[in-house]
Amino acid sequence: ATEAKTKVVVSLATLVEDFLETARVYGRVIISEVFIPSKEKTIKPVAVGGVLGGEKFIVGNVLFKFAVDRGVF
Repeated sequence: ATEAKTKVVVSLATLVEDFLETARVYGRVIISEVFIPSKEKTIKPVAVGGVLGGEKFIVGNVLFKFAVDRGVF
C-alpha cells in the first residue's frame, strides 16, 4: 500500500514538473512575441472561443491564454 502511494506521489510530482517546464518555456516565447503579428509568431494563436478575448495558444497539451486589455471594463 505504501509503495503504491509512493508511485502515485512520484507520478504526480513528475506531472507537475513537466507542466511547470512547459509553462516556463512556451510562456516566455508567447510573451516575447506579444507585439509580433499573429501570422509571424512562432506559436500561432488558436480560436477556441471565449467571452472577453485575449489570445489563446495550445502547446504541449497546455492551453495558454494571454490577456489583452481592450478596454472592456
